Amino acid sequence: MNYPLKNYIVTQRFNETITDSKGHTGIDLYQPVGTPIYAADGGDILAAGQINNSYGNSAYGNCVLIDHKNGYYTFYAHMDTVKVKTGMSVIQGAVIGTVGTTGNVTGPHLHFEVRTNPIWNRKNFIDPESVLKIENSTPIKQNEKTKDSFNIGDNVKISGSLVNMRKSAGYSGEIITELKNGINLKIIGNKETKDGLDWYPVQINGYVASTNGFVSLLERNN
Repeated sequence: MNYPLKNYIVTQRFNETITDSKGHTGIDLYQPVGTPIYAADGGDILAAGQINNSYGNSAYGNCVLIDHKNGYYTFYAHMDTVKVKTGMSVIQGAVIGTVGTTGNVTGPHLHFEVRTNPIWNRKNFIDPESVLKIENSTPIKQNEKTKDSFNIGDNVKISGSLVNMRKSAGYSGEIITELKNGINLKIIGNKETKDGLDWYPVQINGYVASTNGFVSLLERNN
């Protein structure tokens, strides 16, 4: 089973509690919106698109679930585009979609899961890195950026390719809009720490996370 991206930065690993206090169910791989996603192995598409059933829910956004016919199932979430349909068969390495920001996210990435049963249940998840081969992909070696601390009145700009602005701090906050790289904002209140991230209230009355756990989403704009 191969990694689903050719290049990537791991921003959250299996069982980490950055975004889920009960433990992350997969791994998060950062790449810009539109980056091709490849089937980790050959198999049949059990679900594709928006899912609201025993396989998952709307927090995953656009996603794909593949049955590999060997006891493993792989799940790909937060996709921008989905290029397969339920019932199709794919070979290993087939393009099944692109990296996006759909569902419950702070920025673009692929959430990738390996399950031993297609049903969403914590007992069915295993660490993807325990079964993935690295030979056909390359982790990007990138040092974690220094996390800026901002004050009321500071001018900042969006540095992520697409960042969600929310009505309140945390992943549970309703998404107001997507902010593109380079948009200028002003800090209008004190930060709130929630879901393992620092969230700042900015003009237009919304909250933006300063990082996604690895890559900076806000930069000082002097």
